[in-house]
Amino acid sequence: MRVLYEEDVDITGFASIRERVLLQSREFFRHQPSDESFAGFGSLLYLANAWFIASGSTGLHHHAGVDIVSIIPRGEMLHRGSIGNDERVQVGQVQIQRSGEQGFSHNEINPTDQPQPFIQLWLQPEKIAEQASFDIVDIKSNAITPIYQSFDTQLSILEFNQAQQWQAQSECLVFVYAGTGFLQEGEEVIELKLGMLIKAQQPLISSNDELKALIVEK
Repeated sequence: MRVLYEEDVDITGFASIRERVLLQSREFFRHQPSDESFAGFGSLLYLANAWFIASGSTGLHHHAGVDIVSIIPRGEMLHRGSIGNDERVQVGQVQIQRSGEQGFSHNEINPTDQPQPFIQLWLQPEKIAEQASFDIVDIKSNAITPIYQSFDTQLSILEFNQAQQWQAQSECLVFVYAGTGFLQEGEEVIELKLGMLIKAQQPLISSNDELKALIVEK
Protein backbone atom coordinates (compact mmCIF):
# COMPACT_ATOMS: atom_id res chain seq x y z
CA MET A 1 0.00 0.00 0.00
CA ARG A 2 1.16 3.53 -0.75
CA VAL A 3 -0.51 6.67 0.63
CA LEU A 4 -0.13 10.27 -0.52
CA TYR A 5 -1.64 13.17 1.43
CA GLU A 6 -2.51 16.19 -0.70
CA GLU A 7 -0.97 18.61 1.80
CA ASP A 8 2.42 17.02 1.04
CA VAL A 9 2.20 18.24 -2.57
CA ASP A 10 2.93 21.87 -3.47
CA ILE A 11 0.19 24.12 -4.87
CA THR A 12 0.76 24.98 -8.52
CA GLY A 13 -1.61 26.13 -11.26
CA PHE A 14 -2.29 28.20 -14.34
CA ALA A 15 -4.66 31.02 -15.32
CA SER A 16 -7.30 31.16 -12.53
CA ILE A 17 -6.68 27.56 -11.43
CA ARG A 18 -4.86 26.41 -8.33
CA GLU A 19 -4.09 22.71 -8.00
CA ARG A 20 -2.16 19.96 -6.32
CA VAL A 21 -0.94 17.44 -8.90
CA LEU A 22 -1.17 14.04 -7.20
CA LEU A 23 -0.38 11.86 -10.22
CA GLN A 24 1.46 12.66 -13.43
CA SER A 25 2.98 10.40 -16.10
CA ARG A 26 6.73 10.88 -16.33
CA GLU A 27 6.66 9.66 -19.95
CA PHE A 28 3.77 11.78 -21.28
CA PHE A 29 4.65 15.18 -19.78
CA ARG A 30 7.86 17.07 -20.47
CA HIS A 31 7.52 19.07 -17.24
CA GLN A 32 8.28 16.70 -14.39
CA PRO A 33 6.06 16.68 -11.28
CA SER A 34 7.18 16.75 -7.68
CA ASP A 35 8.89 13.67 -6.29
CA GLU A 36 5.88 13.02 -4.06
CA SER A 37 3.39 12.66 -6.93
CA PHE A 38 2.44 9.19 -8.16
CA ALA A 39 3.54 8.13 -11.64
CA GLY A 40 0.98 7.22 -14.33
CA PHE A 41 -1.36 4.33 -13.60
CA GLY A 42 -2.63 2.36 -16.59
CA SER A 43 -4.09 4.86 -19.06
CA LEU A 44 -4.40 7.52 -16.33
CA LEU A 45 -1.83 10.21 -17.12
CA TYR A 46 -2.75 13.03 -14.72
CA LEU A 47 -4.80 13.58 -11.57
CA ALA A 48 -5.11 16.99 -9.92
CA ASN A 49 -7.20 18.16 -7.00
CA ALA A 50 -7.92 21.68 -8.21
CA TRP A 51 -10.03 24.76 -7.65
CA PHE A 52 -10.97 27.95 -9.46
CA ILE A 53 -10.54 31.29 -7.76
CA ALA A 54 -13.76 33.33 -7.55
CA SER A 55 -15.22 33.97 -11.03
CA GLY A 56 -12.12 32.37 -12.56
CA SER A 57 -11.66 30.36 -15.74
CA THR A 58 -9.08 28.29 -17.57
CA GLY A 59 -9.24 30.43 -20.70
CA LEU A 60 -9.92 28.87 -24.10
CA HIS A 61 -7.22 26.31 -24.98
CA HIS A 62 -6.80 23.21 -27.13
CA HIS A 63 -6.17 19.50 -26.43
CA ALA A 64 -5.36 16.62 -28.74
CA GLY A 65 -4.63 12.96 -28.02
CA VAL A 66 -6.09 12.95 -24.50
CA ASP A 67 -9.49 12.45 -22.91
CA ILE A 68 -10.31 14.76 -19.99
CA VAL A 69 -12.60 13.85 -17.08
CA SER A 70 -13.75 16.48 -14.56
CA ILE A 71 -15.51 15.63 -11.28
CA ILE A 72 -17.50 18.34 -9.44
CA PRO A 73 -17.52 17.64 -5.67
CA ARG A 74 -19.70 20.68 -4.88
CA GLY A 75 -21.07 23.77 -6.62
CA GLU A 76 -21.05 23.92 -10.42
CA MET A 77 -18.84 24.58 -13.43
CA LEU A 78 -19.76 26.24 -16.74
CA HIS A 79 -18.29 24.63 -19.85
CA ARG A 80 -17.70 26.42 -23.15
CA GLY A 81 -15.82 25.17 -26.18
CA SER A 82 -15.91 23.33 -29.47
CA ILE A 83 -17.97 20.46 -27.98
CA GLY A 84 -20.83 20.67 -25.47
CA ASN A 85 -20.90 24.47 -25.47
CA ASP A 86 -22.66 26.32 -22.58
CA GLU A 87 -23.24 23.20 -20.49
CA ARG A 88 -23.42 23.53 -16.69
CA VAL A 89 -21.91 20.66 -14.74
CA GLN A 90 -23.40 20.35 -11.25
CA VAL A 91 -22.35 18.69 -8.02
CA GLY A 92 -22.92 14.96 -8.39
CA GLN A 93 -21.99 15.01 -12.08
CA VAL A 94 -18.91 14.15 -14.12
CA GLN A 95 -17.91 15.86 -17.37
CA ILE A 96 -16.16 13.72 -20.01
CA GLN A 97 -14.46 15.19 -23.07
CA ARG A 98 -13.10 12.63 -25.56
CA SER A 99 -10.51 13.69 -28.08
CA GLY A 100 -11.33 13.12 -31.73
CA GLU A 101 -8.88 13.27 -34.59
CA GLN A 102 -8.95 17.08 -34.52
CA GLY A 103 -8.91 17.40 -30.71
CA PHE A 104 -11.09 19.95 -28.93
CA SER A 105 -10.91 23.44 -27.46
CA HIS A 106 -12.52 24.35 -24.16
CA ASN A 107 -12.83 26.97 -21.45
CA GLU A 108 -14.00 25.87 -18.01
CA ILE A 109 -15.52 28.67 -15.93
CA ASN A 110 -16.44 29.25 -12.30
CA PRO A 111 -19.80 31.05 -12.60
CA THR A 112 -19.84 32.07 -8.92
CA ASP A 113 -18.02 34.54 -6.69
CA GLN A 114 -16.74 31.72 -4.45
CA PRO A 115 -13.84 29.28 -4.96
CA GLN A 116 -15.02 26.25 -6.94
CA PRO A 117 -13.35 22.83 -6.54
CA PHE A 118 -13.00 20.21 -9.24
CA ILE A 119 -10.95 17.06 -9.81
CA GLN A 120 -9.35 16.75 -13.23
CA LEU A 121 -8.01 13.63 -14.89
CA TRP A 122 -6.25 13.14 -18.23
CA LEU A 123 -6.33 9.71 -19.84
CA GLN A 124 -4.83 8.11 -22.92
CA PRO A 125 -7.69 7.14 -25.25
CA GLU A 126 -7.92 3.51 -26.27
CA LYS A 127 -8.98 4.64 -29.75
CA ILE A 128 -9.06 8.11 -31.29
CA ALA A 129 -12.57 8.54 -32.69
CA GLU A 130 -13.21 10.51 -35.86
CA GLN A 131 -15.12 13.16 -33.90
CA ALA A 132 -14.54 14.56 -30.43
CA SER A 133 -17.41 13.98 -27.99
CA PHE A 134 -18.82 15.49 -24.79
CA ASP A 135 -20.86 13.76 -22.08
CA ILE A 136 -22.17 14.48 -18.60
CA VAL A 137 -22.63 11.46 -16.31
CA ASP A 138 -24.85 11.51 -13.21
CA ILE A 139 -23.33 9.85 -10.14
CA LYS A 140 -25.63 7.34 -8.43
CA SER A 141 -26.16 7.57 -4.67
CA ASN A 142 -25.19 4.60 -2.47
CA ALA A 143 -23.55 2.89 -5.44
CA ILE A 144 -20.45 2.51 -7.58
CA THR A 145 -20.94 4.45 -10.83
CA PRO A 146 -18.65 3.53 -13.77
CA ILE A 147 -17.79 6.74 -15.64
CA TYR A 148 -14.96 5.96 -18.10
CA GLN A 149 -12.87 3.12 -19.52
CA SER A 150 -9.75 3.05 -21.71
CA PHE A 151 -7.55 0.01 -22.39
CA ASP A 152 -7.64 -1.94 -19.10
CA THR A 153 -8.26 1.12 -16.91
CA GLN A 154 -11.71 1.72 -15.40
CA LEU A 155 -12.79 4.91 -13.60
CA SER A 156 -15.70 4.75 -11.16
CA ILE A 157 -17.18 6.96 -8.47
CA LEU A 158 -17.94 5.43 -5.08
CA GLU A 159 -20.66 7.42 -3.31
CA PHE A 160 -21.98 6.00 -0.04
CA ASN A 161 -24.34 7.90 2.29
CA GLN A 162 -24.53 5.23 4.98
CA ALA A 163 -22.38 2.45 6.41
CA GLN A 164 -21.44 0.21 3.45
CA GLN A 165 -18.54 -1.87 2.13
CA TRP A 166 -17.00 -2.52 -1.28
CA GLN A 167 -14.23 -4.92 -2.27
CA ALA A 168 -11.95 -4.17 -5.24
CA GLN A 169 -10.96 -7.15 -7.38
CA SER A 170 -7.66 -5.75 -8.68
CA GLU A 171 -4.95 -3.21 -7.99
CA CYS A 172 -6.49 0.25 -7.77
CA LEU A 173 -6.11 3.88 -6.82
CA VAL A 174 -8.54 5.47 -4.37
CA PHE A 175 -8.84 9.26 -4.10
CA VAL A 176 -11.09 10.49 -1.27
CA TYR A 177 -12.87 13.79 -1.94
CA ALA A 178 -15.59 13.75 0.74
CA GLY A 179 -16.44 11.92 3.94
CA THR A 180 -14.57 9.32 5.97
CA GLY A 181 -14.15 5.57 6.20
CA PHE A 182 -11.55 2.81 6.29
CA LEU A 183 -9.45 0.94 3.74
CA GLN A 184 -8.09 -2.52 4.41
CA GLU A 185 -5.37 -4.28 2.40
CA GLY A 186 -4.64 -7.66 3.89
CA GLU A 187 -4.07 -7.09 7.60
CA GLU A 188 -3.31 -3.36 7.22
CA VAL A 189 -6.12 -0.87 7.90
CA ILE A 190 -5.98 2.91 7.43
CA GLU A 191 -8.53 5.62 8.08
CA LEU A 192 -9.76 7.43 4.98
CA LYS A 193 -9.82 11.22 5.03
CA LEU A 194 -10.30 14.07 2.57
CA GLY A 195 -7.47 14.48 0.06
CA MET A 196 -5.85 11.05 0.41
CA LEU A 197 -4.64 9.13 -2.65
CA ILE A 198 -3.99 5.44 -1.98
CA LYS A 199 -2.61 2.67 -4.18
CA ALA A 200 -3.58 -0.79 -2.92
CA GLN A 201 -4.14 -4.38 -4.02
CA GLN A 202 -7.78 -5.51 -3.83
CA PRO A 203 -8.64 -3.20 -0.92
CA LEU A 204 -11.81 -3.46 1.13
CA ILE A 205 -13.36 0.01 1.52
CA SER A 206 -15.83 0.77 4.33
CA SER A 207 -17.79 3.96 4.88
CA ASN A 208 -18.78 5.30 8.30
CA ASP A 209 -21.59 7.47 6.93
CA GLU A 210 -20.81 9.68 3.93
CA LEU A 211 -17.88 8.66 1.71
CA LYS A 212 -17.14 9.84 -1.83
CA ALA A 213 -14.10 8.59 -3.70
CA LEU A 214 -12.68 8.17 -7.17
CA ILE A 215 -11.72 4.55 -7.92
CA VAL A 216 -9.20 3.77 -10.68
CA GLU A 217 -8.89 0.04 -11.40
CA LYS A 218 -6.62 -1.86 -13.77
